[in-house]
Amino acid sequence: MTWTERVVAAAYADVLGLPADHIGLNDDFFALGGNSLSAARVVRLLGEALDADVAVPAILADPTVAGLAERIAGSTAGSP
Repeated sequence: MTWTERVVAAAYADVLGLPADHIGLNDDFFALGGNSLSAARVVRLLGEALDADVAVPAILADPTVAGLAERIAGSTAGSP
């Protein structure tokens, strides 16, 4: 896993109360038990951890660890 993928997986685990090592790249946040309210908590954690502007629609569009991490990495690629 990339660093960003590990951060996303850790945020999913924290919010959902799951062990981080039980979350893989292709795990879907909503299939793991997440909902729109917990998604808001995830994006807050990710914004703080990654110093990135992450919004709830990002997790709705790409709910897997890999998908969301790729979206985040793509949106911050030009950031200093």
